[in-house]
Amino acid sequence: MYSGSGGPSDEELAALGLKREDLAGPEDRIVWVYQENWAAFVLFSRLQTQWRMGMAGATGLDYAGMEAAMRIIGTRDRAKMFDDISIMERAALSAMAEKRK
Repeated sequence: MYSGSGGPSDEELAALGLKREDLAGPEDRIVWVYQENWAAFVLFSRLQTQWRMGMAGATGLDYAGMEAAMRIIGTRDRAKMFDDISIMERAALSAMAEKRK
C-alpha cells in the first residue's frame, strides 16, 4: 500500500480521502490499548485492506477476509474476536461518516 519506508505518498493518501495533516497530530492523539484488547486491536489493524467500499466510502469490513485472517493468525475464540472487531468496525464507520460531514 505504501510507496516506501517514508509512509504513503500524497497521491496514496488522496486516494483514501486523506491529507498528510490527517496523519500527524498532537501527543493527545496517542491511543492506549488495554492488554485484554490487544489481540483485537492487532487483528483490526491487519484488516486495513479488507474494507468494502461504496460510492460514499467504506461500508464495512469484508467478513470473509476477516475470517481468513483469524485462521492465518490462529485465533482461538473467533466468535469473541468477531464481536470485538464488530465494535471497532462500527466505531470506525461512525468516525469516517463524521469526517465526511
